[in-house]
Amino acid sequence: RAFRLLVLQTHYRKTMEVNAELMASARAACQRLDALARRAAVLETAPESANCGIDESAVDAFRIAMDDDLGTPQAVAVIFETLRRANAALDRGADDAPALVATVMNLAGALGVAVDAAGREADAGDAAIEDLVARRQAAREAKDWATADALRDELSALGVVVEDTPAGPIWHRA
Repeated sequence: RAFRLLVLQTHYRKTMEVNAELMASARAACQRLDALARRAAVLETAPESANCGIDESAVDAFRIAMDDDLGTPQAVAVIFETLRRANAALDRGADDAPALVATVMNLAGALGVAVDAAGREADAGDAAIEDLVARRQAAREAKDWATADALRDELSALGVVVEDTPAGPIWHRA
């Protein structure tokens, strides 16, 4: 997925450079997409239906970029500009947040960049992790910081990152 994004950020007529730094940057960009999806889900502004609408100005800019000699670097820039606007809309609790999130997901999908809305691959250990996260949250609510820290360390050892949000904790694999 990160490699696909890296390729898309280079125009097809140009020589593409691949190195560890560029791959790390592409992985970070994928994580930003996933983080938006997780954040929208936690704040219950995820675009669950096609009726939430899309941001036509972003779609038009995306089409213009793609129509201009398959300008995937510009199209990717449109996606991440829309991602910035979506995060700002989520911060404000704006009415257009679901449409902006849907637009990011749709445009990324059009380029074949899958967004992992759950932020993790589901597996058999998810129930145990959910239990640890719930126990940690209960300890935090009881202000039992030692237990909460111990559970956080246990989750970290399992390769799980927990993000505390006003709507509750969300987790994903590191």
